Amino acid sequence: MLLLLVLTAATGAATAFVPSSIAFTKRSDLVLHSTKESDDWAIIKPDSDVEEVWDLSLGGVGLAMDSVIKVSGDVDVESNEAEPNGLGRYSKPTEFNEADVKDVMGKAGVTLVCSGLGNELYKDPGLTTTMDVTYSPSDAVRDALSSVPSASVSSAKSVVLNFLGGDDLMWAEVVDACTLMMEGLDLSDNAQVTFNSACHKDFPEKYCSVTAIAVEGADDAAEGLSGVEKSVANGEMYFYQGKWYTVTEEDAISP
Repeated sequence: MLLLLVLTAATGAATAFVPSSIAFTKRSDLVLHSTKESDDWAIIKPDSDVEEVWDLSLGGVGLAMDSVIKVSGDVDVESNEAEPNGLGRYSKPTEFNEADVKDVMGKAGVTLVCSGLGNELYKDPGLTTTMDVTYSPSDAVRDALSSVPSASVSSAKSVVLNFLGGDDLMWAEVVDACTLMMEGLDLSDNAQVTFNSACHKDFPEKYCSVTAIAVEGADDAAEGLSGVEKSVANGEMYFYQGKWYTVTEEDAISP
């Protein structure tokens, strides 16, 4: 009886043992290898013939990485607080020439108010434990407000605040930047203010631009238009380092 107990314990210990030299990869690469003909127990180890290759450009991951992610919302004129209410994905950002949309801008009453570019900066706290961080959306707003506005917004029916940055652009930081922008603009109490926060991998991280657009035309100014012209008529224009961008309905990706 004692001999039987010893053999049972030894068998259990062997079954639970896995050599420490085994380097596991992913679950699909693991195969069972029998250690004796009876197949009483087995250990799991990687198949030495399997080469693990990860291609992030394939499938849904690649689609998400290549897409423009846009968060949009409204900004309350009284409280100056922004509230996100929409999320969209687009296959690409579209660059356009301002001269090509001059007529559309004129008919829709679309004018550039101001624009700026911001950089995310971390200040050395020195001997303190508090780190001073300047987020790129807020820095972009400060840059925009430091220049003389190209147009007045006191009579604008609506104002659109457009933010554009790299994949690291955070909508929560954009929301705070919207409040900062509202405090620096001379807006009518009846103005309707919205914002767009768009990010894409083609734009460098830690940088963000803001473009404030005033729209004074009729509400139906965008009717009958499509592509870039429709986006421009709605005030969705992103100015980034000397170039104009937007996203179009035709490039929208269904959820």
